[in-house]
Amino acid sequence: MRLIAFSVVFGLPGLLHGLAVGVVIRRWAVLAVVVVVGAIAVRYGAQWFGDGPSDNDAGVIWAVALVANFIGFLVGAGAARLLGGPRHP
Repeated sequence: MRLIAFSVVFGLPGLLHGLAVGVVIRRWAVLAVVVVVGAIAVRYGAQWFGDGPSDNDAGVIWAVALVANFIGFLVGAGAARLLGGPRHP
């Protein structure tokens, strides 16, 4: 239960940001570019933050928060894009 609460608290800003970005993005290709760039940033960011010796290290917590926000961003952007419907007049 604690892990779920931790993921929700750290993933919520990413989810809200993803919803905002998903509403303004008009094409799936733009969202794909954002996802690829974000995945690269998360990969190297988690590697840089996650160098601590234990699970309670601040770097590990930052790495988990980074990954949770990225997953929340993906879910939010995809959901907003799907729920937005067609943009053709």
